[in-house]
Amino acid sequence: MNDFGAKIRQAEKEVKAKAIFPEKTKVRKGKPGPPKGVSNNPAGMWKPGVSANPGGRPKMKPITDAYRLIGEQPHPDQKKYKGMTYAQVAAKVAFEKAIEQGDTRALQEITDRIEGKVPQDVKVGGDGSGVPIEIATMTPEQKRQRVAEIMAKANGTSN
Repeated sequence: MNDFGAKIRQAEKEVKAKAIFPEKTKVRKGKPGPPKGVSNNPAGMWKPGVSANPGGRPKMKPITDAYRLIGEQPHPDQKKYKGMTYAQVAAKVAFEKAIEQGDTRALQEITDRIEGKVPQDVKVGGDGSGVPIEIATMTPEQKRQRVAEIMAKANGTSN
């Protein structure tokens, strides 16, 4: 395998490093930026603890934003849904399906939106009883033994 391209890229990095940092000419292999030991903030442009981008990258939700825009627009059927937006029509249709048609999925969606989803209790225990396994007081050998027991149960081969 010819690694001539890698040698060319390394030489280019060294040339750039000599131009920017003449006092240090060795470039760290595979690492962008200045050589090791040379500051990437030579003029002190960035003060410690101060971010140039405090908000970070903006959170993008293009589908949600599109839904929101359409949901805020008035519904075109002004006879049946006079003065209502698409979002209001969607909510009304969900209620109608839940009440008039007895659609339990629509009812569940409505209650989840209004009251929030019901939390699920999850109990983890060593013997299935829900009693937690106390590993803080176990010796390394006891921990290995317990892991071996769990793996044997998972594989279907009990001791």
